[in-house]
Amino acid sequence: MEEVKQQLAELENSPAPTKAEIDELLAQYSDYSDESESSGSGQSDNSSSSSSDDQEMVIMKVLIVGNARCGKTSTIRRFTQDNFNEEYVSTIGADFVEKVIEYDDQLTISLQLWDIAGQDRFAKFTRGYFREAKGAVIVCDITRANTIEAVENWKNEIDMCCKDLNDGTEIPVVMVANKSDLLVNPMDALDLGVNMQKCVAKNNIVEWFRASAKSGEKVPDAFQCLVDRMIEILVLTSVSQFIEFA
Repeated sequence: MEEVKQQLAELENSPAPTKAEIDELLAQYSDYSDESESSGSGQSDNSSSSSSDDQEMVIMKVLIVGNARCGKTSTIRRFTQDNFNEEYVSTIGADFVEKVIEYDDQLTISLQLWDIAGQDRFAKFTRGYFREAKGAVIVCDITRANTIEAVENWKNEIDMCCKDLNDGTEIPVVMVANKSDLLVNPMDALDLGVNMQKCVAKNNIVEWFRASAKSGEKVPDAFQCLVDRMIEILVLTSVSQFIEFA
């Protein structure tokens, strides 16, 4: 048990634990849990136990935010339906799309993607949707500097709202620099990459992706990165809570 506690402390201080580290800790946690149950009074808590053959379903709410006309809806459409619509339709308030992912042979994830309107006039109506979010994607238009500059404001707002609504918990955020298909100058792409990396480091963003909802470039990678990080946090939180009450 002490070894599990020590490894948990090390992982919590790590900026980005690897999946292998998480899996190893989870395996040790499971072994200890099984030993505790078998050596107990003989009574078991059916609410917290499940068959190893059962596949667990986890629901994760994800916010998709960013300035207007950055391609938030198109990014969601590419990820969930793998297609693209040239017609622009402004999101009013918020929209909701679900995508179910078979994460591994034991875990299925229901991603609830909340498409939040980027217009300022909807701001006070949409912040309530931030409640119970487990992660967020900030979408910017790589060809419009003002939308890139707005990423910091969106990150600050996510942190502020989620801490207020989610018991002070900060959620992981990835950035999608959309419309990479419109970049024609290699030097522009290089300069933008440097600026994006600075933005990520400054604002504690998990990662950024030069992406295109139109072509599909890097869109799945961005969501996979976010899902991996949310799962890492879920596992660390579960193990930490188990140790606390063990």
